[in-house]
Amino acid sequence: MKTATLNWTLPAVRESGNPLDRADIDRADIYMSADGGANFVLAGTVSESLPQTFTVSDLDVGAYSFRVIVVDTAGREGRAVDVVAEVADETPPGGVTGLEVTLT
Repeated sequence: MKTATLNWTLPAVRESGNPLDRADIDRADIYMSADGGANFVLAGTVSESLPQTFTVSDLDVGAYSFRVIVVDTAGREGRAVDVVAEVADETPPGGVTGLEVTLT
């Protein structure tokens, strides 16, 4: 089992390009998908006043998509930003099969 830690920086501008005061940010919503991004579920939220980091533990072998969406104090959601992390299978190979011995 692995642990994934996400870190990000909150935006300083709105999508329009106008400045965004940090006090106008409410939170960052973190979503996670274990099916190639077909279905995301809310994994947690991080308040604007906290360090912008989120940890997910006990990840099994496979690919995980993470999505962070910043929400302002008016409830408007920013553009989703995605990243994919792959948990590799680091176990040793299995044993051989069909082992036989012939004595002559």
